[in-house]
Amino acid sequence: MSNLKAEEVLDMICYQYAGTKEIMKIGSLGEVRALKIKKEITTRLKQDGYTLPRNKVPMEEVVKYFKINIDYLKKVAMERNKIKCQ
Repeated sequence: MSNLKAEEVLDMICYQYAGTKEIMKIGSLGEVRALKIKKEITTRLKQDGYTLPRNKVPMEEVVKYFKINIDYLKKVAMERNKIKCQ
């Protein structure tokens, strides 16, 4: 995973679709690796019969690919906000 703060990751994954740049940020990857991941997700979804927007994949699939624990990110974000407010 990347060096993004929990809040930053949560802000990014709230969008419906992800492009190469979002995958790069979330995975802390270079462009070539992010493109491979996007293509892998696209290929799998198209084989399952889904139609996708051009150059985008569902953010839900990116979250699954990187095994992002959203509940944990929310917990961390809440804790960080409590510390900042005290």
